[in-house]
Amino acid sequence: MDFIIRLTGLVLMTKGKQSQMHALLLILALALSGCQNTSSDNSLPVTFHPDYGLPLVNIGINGETMLAYVDTGANFLRVCLPKQDIERLGAHPNGKVTRFFGLGGMAHASPEYDAFLTLGVNAPIKTSIQEFKEWGFTMGQKPYDSLGLKPAYIGLRLLKHYTLFLDFSKNDLRLYPPSFSPTGMADWTEIPFTVTASGIEFPLKLEGSTVQAILDTGASRSLLIQDPSIFSDHHHRREFAQKIILTGLQIGKLLLDPLTVIHKHFPKPDVHLILGCDFLKHHQLYISFKDKRIWIRKAAPQIENHPVSVEAAPRERMLL
Repeated sequence: MDFIIRLTGLVLMTKGKQSQMHALLLILALALSGCQNTSSDNSLPVTFHPDYGLPLVNIGINGETMLAYVDTGANFLRVCLPKQDIERLGAHPNGKVTRFFGLGGMAHASPEYDAFLTLGVNAPIKTSIQEFKEWGFTMGQKPYDSLGLKPAYIGLRLLKHYTLFLDFSKNDLRLYPPSFSPTGMADWTEIPFTVTASGIEFPLKLEGSTVQAILDTGASRSLLIQDPSIFSDHHHRREFAQKIILTGLQIGKLLLDPLTVIHKHFPKPDVHLILGCDFLKHHQLYISFKDKRIWIRKAAPQIENHPVSVEAAPRERMLL
C-alpha cells in the first residue's frame, strides 16, 4: 500500500490531465492485481504501460517494491535500475562490468551491484543488478515517463533461470522452475528456439519461405526489420507508410492471423521479424530455456486451465 501511495504522489506532479489519468489508471490496475487471489506462487500479474504498451510487473529489490518492464529482447540484461535508485536501495558494487549491445547495434558497459531480488511471493534470491543506460532497446522512451519515474528492466539473464508461461490476453506471467515441462499439450504447437545476442530466436514460415523471428516482450509493436522487397508482393500489403500487413505466416503447424507490422530497419541481417506485445496478447506461450522449446497456441475467450503448477523454486538464497 505504501508503494501505491508513493506512486500516487508522483502522479500529482506530472503535467497534463491526460497523463495523470493514464498514470492513475495504471496504479489502480497494479493495486487490483496485487489483491487477486492467484492459485500459484509462480504468478506475476501484468499491467501494460499507458505510454509504451510494455508489460510491467511488481518486483522487490532489497525489500522495496518497484515497477519493472519484462524484456525478453534483452539477452545480456539481468535487472537494471537508474543509478540514483541503486544508491538509494543500498546495493553494493561487486567490481564486475557487463558489456553488451542492443538491437540498435550500440555497445555499452554497465557496472554490476549485488542485491536481493523478490519475484512474486517466492523467497528473495541473491543476484546482481546493473546500472541503467540509454541502450538501443529503449529507443523512443523519455528519461522519465508519465509516472514520474523510470521503471526497472528484467532481461533474459534472469528469466532464463525459469520456465516461463505468458498469457498477456489474461495479463498473466508465471515463473516455473527450469526443470518444469508442461503436459497435456496436444492442441499446442511445439517449436525449438535458440538464445542469441538478440534474444529468443526461432524460424517461422512466410508463404513457405523460412524467416527468422525474435520474441520480444520489450517491443510494444511487431516490427519488420528487413527491406520488404526481399519478400514477393503476395506476402504482404502496404497499409500506409512504414506499416505492412503480413499474411501467410506459420509457426510450426500453427497458422497465424494476418499481422500488421511496422517497417524499421536494424543492422541484423540474420533476423527478419520482431514479434512484440501486440502479437503476444493474442497467444499463450510456454518457454523452456532448459529444453530450448516453445509451446504456443492462440488465446481464446474461454481458456482451459494450464497444467497444474509444480512447487515453487526452493526457498533458499541462490546466486544467479
